[in-house]
Amino acid sequence: MAAVLSVAMPGMAVTSVWLNWANSDARLDQSWNGVFGAANALTAAERLQIHANVVSRMQSVYTGFTMNFTETQPISGNYERLTYGNTTTSSGLFGQADRIDWRNPNKNDNADVYLANFGGV
Repeated sequence: MAAVLSVAMPGMAVTSVWLNWANSDARLDQSWNGVFGAANALTAAERLQIHANVVSRMQSVYTGFTMNFTETQPISGNYERLTYGNTTTSSGLFGQADRIDWRNPNKNDNADVYLANFGGV
């Protein structure tokens, strides 16, 4: 399921953002089960609902900007990647980006959201 939102602003190029969920199921399970236990594990439908809620929230937060959110990797062109399936050994770190990129002059940056670290939140 690919969710897409495009908001064009005069004179601004559209920035594509790929919401990459590869390997995220294991990270969601790790976070969820750490709090609620494996007996109450997330179902596949619940994981998909989490994906849909994240996409909806991203669209809402960035309304009015020239953003194109997709859950499908763009075939060509520049795009930013937000990955939800990576891990870190730093328990207090919830995410990390390549750089702070004011007005996006550097294309094709990556950022990670460390889902497994959200268990206690």
